[in-house]
Amino acid sequence: MIDTGGGANASPPVVSIEVAQAFGLHSPFDERPGIAAVSAQGVTSPDGRMWTVTTGRSKSSLEATRKEPFFWTHVVLTTAVLVAIIFILRLPWTGILTILLPIALVLWLIGAVSSSYRAQISAETPGPPPEHRMWTVTKRFHAKRCAQEVTEAIKAGDLTREPDGTRLAEI
Repeated sequence: MIDTGGGANASPPVVSIEVAQAFGLHSPFDERPGIAAVSAQGVTSPDGRMWTVTTGRSKSSLEATRKEPFFWTHVVLTTAVLVAIIFILRLPWTGILTILLPIALVLWLIGAVSSSYRAQISAETPGPPPEHRMWTVTKRFHAKRCAQEVTEAIKAGDLTREPDGTRLAEI
């Protein structure tokens, strides 16, 4: 790993994707449709393996979304919920529901949009043995800090840790 001269608390260098690929750092996001790599860095674990830690963002594309499991189930259930809301709002006794249901619908829409653009952190090593880990960032605007904590966990040899604000999604 490149020494940044900053001591034990210095953060590892973050490089552009093009520079990382020029030096042979492979991004696991290269093969994943719908995810764009943002930054990549190399880190060495205590057992001597070189890991590539890549931060990526989900790209919203209808083609990639259709390949997700339960996509059509989600479409059917969402349509059924919207029809039920319209039916309830047309009843003469709705009263407060006329205000609460549209507010709930807007909040649901905001949550759906924000979750579709969440950051993901992936770590991969060619080995031996080859391994792969992926964390999903659960706190908005914390992708850099979470990537730093994942990098520190790999340096310490703890490959299953879930730093604050992340969830281990793939092993």
